[in-house]
Amino acid sequence: MSLFATLADTSQRVRATAARSAKIRELAALLTELQPEEIGIAVHYLSGEMMQGRIGIGPAAVSRAAAVPAAEVPTLSITEVDRRLTALAAIGGAGLRSRPAQSRACCCSCSSASCVRARSKASCWRRSPRLPG
Repeated sequence: MSLFATLADTSQRVRATAARSAKIRELAALLTELQPEEIGIAVHYLSGEMMQGRIGIGPAAVSRAAAVPAAEVPTLSITEVDRRLTALAAIGGAGLRSRPAQSRACCCSCSSASCVRARSKASCWRRSPRLPG
């Protein structure tokens, strides 16, 4: 099980360097550490894509989630984040808008300094009892 925080950290390091060889080294190091079932998911995220496509979480939901403190310790795995995003995608559309805002909160439960969600203090699924799954 690989933590989503590790993927986020790697993404930030790749983004921060201009050297192609350093980017390749970072990505190779991450991908060799992942479990086989995590590789496809990680490649999508590293490419800026989600396997679920659009899931109906817009700027307003992210803004509300930013008011909730982030988890102090990263706990979510890459597959757990993917599973929860899949659950959110399944309730999309009007069904998603009718759900309580807390259950729509999106986060990676990451406290890494380089993680976008940790810096924005986004909500943590582990603290959200209304989430599906």
